[in-house]
Formats: sequence, structure tokens, C-alpha cells
Amino acid sequence: MSSILYSVDDAVAVVRLNRPDRRNALDTATLGELATIVDELDRPTVRGVLMTGEGAAFCAGADVGEWQEGYEDSGAGWTARMHQIMERLFWLRKPVVAAVNGPAVGAGCDLALVADIRIASTEARFGE
Repeated sequence: MSSILYSVDDAVAVVRLNRPDRRNALDTATLGELATIVDELDRPTVRGVLMTGEGAAFCAGADVGEWQEGYEDSGAGWTARMHQIMERLFWLRKPVVAAVNGPAVGAGCDLALVADIRIASTEARFGE
């Protein structure tokens, strides 16, 4: 099962984080998928982007359950990789909308903040 559901319909790309059992936390594999999808978003066939989460959360941030002592210093560089993806999303030359359907925490809050527009449900919560 893919950790991100991605589709394009009428030039609108929908990026749906798909790890509801982990509250859509971003693990290394999900970051890899997201980086590939950001490349797709830069194509001229995409004119707008909608990001959201599957289930009750938008994104719980980093899936630190996969981290071990020294993980960030080991060259795995989760934070640097995430920041690179965020920067690419921020500079996309098309509108990015975050439909925040639930908690957006840590890197999940950052993901919502790089969008041009945020639409939050009554269940949305933001935290760093």
C-alpha cells in the first residue's frame, strides 16, 4: 500500500497522506514518495495542488519511531531532506492548498504552512 495517494484530475493534483494508522506521520519511505510527487507537481499539466491526510489527522509530523540514537547524525538526514521538500513545495509556481482535516503537528504543521492557502476543519489542531 502506498503511503501517499496521488492523482491529477482536470489539472488539479491531489496529494493525500495515506498512513492513517500512524496519523499520517512522515517516515523515510513517505519522504521518498513525497519527493517524487513534488517533481510531478512541477509539470505544466498540473495547475493547482490540494494536500490533505487520510483518516482523522492531517499529519503527525516525523515518524520518530523509526529513528534510533544518532539517526540524524548518521547521514540519514531526515530533517534536511524534509526541509528540501518543503522548500520545493513553497516555491512551486502554482497554488498549493492544504485541507487540514485534523491535527497538523511538527513537520505536519510545517507542511500545512508551506501551502499558499490553508483550509482547516473544526477538527484541525496546529502545533510545533
